[in-house]
Amino acid sequence: MGITVTSPITGAPMSGLTSPTFTMSVDQAPTPYGKQWAATALGGTQTGVLAHSIFLPFTVNFVRPVAYKAIVNPGAVVVERAAQKNQWKIITRKGVFISGTNISNAFVGIAISDESVSIPVGGETNDPLSVKSFLSMKFGLMWTNGTQFADAITTGIF
Repeated sequence: MGITVTSPITGAPMSGLTSPTFTMSVDQAPTPYGKQWAATALGGTQTGVLAHSIFLPFTVNFVRPVAYKAIVNPGAVVVERAAQKNQWKIITRKGVFISGTNISNAFVGIAISDESVSIPVGGETNDPLSVKSFLSMKFGLMWTNGTQFADAITTGIF
């Protein structure tokens, strides 16, 4: 089991892109607690977008908790808002041109999306379907609202 990325990935619909796909290759994660893939080839119409390189990284990194926490008081039947949580992260990085439009005359910055998922300790064992439903809604929401989120980021209108 575990996290794996099946290549190619079909991208969420976005204005300005036509049927975007991403060929993913296994990459070395920056931490031993992560797994990373790089978008080494692009498909569909993504005019001006470049695949992963040292100069313009295009990666997704999944990070697990360094040490899993355990339930401290499993007999308590109370909702604890401050319950310990195991935190997972999904970090996506993409090199973008911030000045100039090609490698020979450009300044580059790294766009980062750092999504984290914190599950109360014990929830993954005692209520796995609720955890799966929570994640299904999150990723479905991100998928169906991807263009609105991208437009809000690029226009500043939220």
